Amino acid sequence: MVEEKIGAESSEELIEKAEEEYEVKTEAKTKTKTESDDNLMAAIAHAGIIITVIVALIIWLIQKDKSKYVEFQAKQALVYQIVVAVLGFVLSIVIFILGIVT
Repeated sequence: MVEEKIGAESSEELIEKAEEEYEVKTEAKTKTKTESDDNLMAAIAHAGIIITVIVALIIWLIQKDKSKYVEFQAKQALVYQIVVAVLGFVLSIVIFILGIVT
């Protein structure tokens, strides 16, 4: 009687379907959590410009073997912060020289 209502599927088939659905949902939640952690680490690396290059360097050293995404973002933040620091130094020298000359 129960099998007639559910389309003549055996209880074993129903259990298999339920297990597959559970695995898919569990994998999706796990993946989302991992991606969320990766996104957080990448954001911290980029926000580290306030504290200097050290934050991006530490995150890169810690996360380089764990996540390619975080590794790339930390390297990108590190390069950006170094370029900004060098440009700031060069521009401060130029402004200093211009201040003396004028």
